[in-house]
Order: sequence, then C-alpha cells, then structure tokens
Amino acid sequence: NNVIPVYGALGANDSVGSLEIAETHTGLNHLATASQAEGLGTKPTTVQVPVWPGDAILPPLVGKRPVGLVKIDTEGAEMMVLVGLQRFLATTMPRHVVVEITPKFLRGFGTEKSAIYSLMSGLGFRATVNAEDDQYDEVFVPA
Repeated sequence: NNVIPVYGALGANDSVGSLEIAETHTGLNHLATASQAEGLGTKPTTVQVPVWPGDAILPPLVGKRPVGLVKIDTEGAEMMVLVGLQRFLATTMPRHVVVEITPKFLRGFGTEKSAIYSLMSGLGFRATVNAEDDQYDEVFVPA
C-alpha cells in the first residue's frame, strides 16, 4: 500500500533521458550521458524515459507524511538526482539519505564525490561514513 511505481527517472531538470539497460547486470542500468562512466556494462538496450526533478514529483506523492529513508543509487548520476531534490530534502529532512558513492562513475557524469558532500552539508545533513573506498554507500543524517 505504500509503494507507488512511477515510469521515469529523477534528475536535475525536466527532460527525456536514454536509460541504458545493461545486458548482464541489471544493477548497472543507468541514464546515458555524452561522457559515459567507465565500466557500466556492454551492449545495453536503450529506452527513452521521462526525467523529472524530485522536487516536482515527490511532494504530491509523499504529502505530509514523514520521510524515513531516501536511497539514491544511479550509477554516477547521484549528483543530478540530488540537485533536483534539494527543496524536498531541506523541507522533509529524512532521517536517512543513502547515496551510493562511486568516484569513477561520478566522473562519467562530470562531478566528484566532494560535490555531493558539499551539497548535503549545505542542506543540513552530515555524513556518517565518508570512506575512501572505490564504491560505498554514504549515509547522511540531519546535522
């Protein structure tokens, strides 16, 4: 009863994106960019999907209910999703915001992990992991 499937993707702006569906590992599906992240799979099937900022789509779906968890795992597009979620995150202050951090994938989308930490800090969240691993899930909590 608490799941609302939505056909589309979250990003920084309203647009249409090319979702690349990995041939062998569905965990590597991702939006395509002009500068592809390294190692995201081979021979993907591409599907056009609508892209919306979370600030536009989530408030009517969530309403006034408290938000306990936001999980973002977008194979490098995490910063684009966060940019489109800024108002939502600042007003709902979820108890946990889990963001996958994979520096080589982030670079494929033109950003660095430091930008994610800076954005989240500016929104009133603090990191609880801040690892130097090649890939990890960062857990942000209200500061």
